[in-house]
Amino acid sequence: MSFVKWFTGPDADELERQGDDFLASGDGGSAKLAYERALEKRMKSEKRMPQNRRNQERLAGKIRQARDQLASEHRHQAREYAAGEYWRDASDMLALAAEVCADEDMRAELIDEQGEMEKQRVAANREIDDDYAVGYDGDEDTHVYPEMREEDYFLALCSTLPETIQEAYFSYGRDFKKGYTALNQGAFERAVRYLEKALAETADVRSLIPLELATAYTNLRQWETAENLLLPLLEQHADLLPVYRNLCEIYWEKEAFEKAEGLLKTVPVDLQESMAVKRLEGETWFRCGDLERARDHYDNVLERYGWNETIAVDLAAVLEKMGQTAKAKQLYHEVIRRCTSCHTKTDPAIRHRYAELCFAERDFSEEILEIYLVLAQEVPQNAAVYFDRISRLYDAMGNDGEAMRFRSFAERAGLEKEE
Repeated sequence: MSFVKWFTGPDADELERQGDDFLASGDGGSAKLAYERALEKRMKSEKRMPQNRRNQERLAGKIRQARDQLASEHRHQAREYAAGEYWRDASDMLALAAEVCADEDMRAELIDEQGEMEKQRVAANREIDDDYAVGYDGDEDTHVYPEMREEDYFLALCSTLPETIQEAYFSYGRDFKKGYTALNQGAFERAVRYLEKALAETADVRSLIPLELATAYTNLRQWETAENLLLPLLEQHADLLPVYRNLCEIYWEKEAFEKAEGLLKTVPVDLQESMAVKRLEGETWFRCGDLERARDHYDNVLERYGWNETIAVDLAAVLEKMGQTAKAKQLYHEVIRRCTSCHTKTDPAIRHRYAELCFAERDFSEEILEIYLVLAQEVPQNAAVYFDRISRLYDAMGNDGEAMRFRSFAERAGLEKEE
């Protein structure tokens, strides 16, 4: 979770739609952020409009739904930790779940479950040999669990990073490791505390610690603090693409689109042709509302460099925004087709968008039916919606028996979700 996903658009309608997509794909955290930003924009732009209260109430309900989904995700992860007898990790994850949960009954269950995890943790700590334990050092956030566990987790997080960055991160010490793992768990305030300590302890002017600290501040929506960390870092690491990405996030949020464009013009020549920079350029024009420029940009990238899935998905989002749903649907279908032919898994959000566009246009087929059946299994928290779609598809195909069966599934899934 080192940075916020590419999910927001320039207005409240787009933010809400993107939130729906993330909720459907099982990403409660991104859905929550998208809905909150949509609500914030609506409150600013619809103060005197009669539909304001209705829009706000709808978004408030979706925020609660996203919070509960995020809590369920944290709960699932906590139980996976518990299965491996990592009791402190499980307890911390349940605490996060209870903090974000909107449903009072579910919160009470999470608190009770956390209490049980704490009992298991205390019992387990009595059995840990002192040679393998991390002792209490006076910090309320200090974990008491085997040191190898922390090292293994940190190693897993760093394993996908470039080798030079891995070497740097392993040299920064324990505070950085704790801050970096907290950042990747979504505990942003705790990440700030540890990363600030790590930064204060280093004398290396080329340290990459400000990058991760700025990421934590960005997730806390403290834009100025994050920008003040990133600009000096850019002077030391002009070739570090995540710095440009994070600065663009800040400028997009502040609607300083000209600053984002100016920043991207300073990217070193050998990086200007990278797909990461091409995406940043297109996203900047998309967010400022220059949809035709964004569309032409992505079209040009695909023409010059050949097929690229992420660019194709970005282009499809632009086309949807422009109302060119047939072309967007065609692109989503091409992404799905290529993934299928290569035996790779397509992102559920892409299949969700494709199926929803087809369903909205009453483009009913066995293919769409199959997509909804698979999505209901992959994203069980949204099963009620998918079962309802399946029921209506069977109804349109004249299969009354299956339509009735899946209608009952939808009702049952809806009741289970309410519980």
